[in-house]
Amino acid sequence: MEETINQIMERYVSLNAHALSYEALKLCTCDTHEGKVFVALDMNKSLEENGVFDESLEYGEMGMEINHLIPVMDVHYTDDLTVA
Repeated sequence: MEETINQIMERYVSLNAHALSYEALKLCTCDTHEGKVFVALDMNKSLEENGVFDESLEYGEMGMEINHLIPVMDVHYTDDLTVA
């Protein structure tokens, strides 16, 4: 079973005491905005459960270079003033 985003973030607490103060965002098309916008993911779900899939193999099969991929995810620091 794939890890949840929170489980992934918990692994990094030893390297960054504020690791749990980040939020994951997904680039998507939204009916209320023109173009694409980042929306928050459910941190208690896996990436796939949030609709974020690894498409690198498909892009490679089409002959596209990896640096031509558009990132679909962003990790944003929420600056929640936690004490490390």
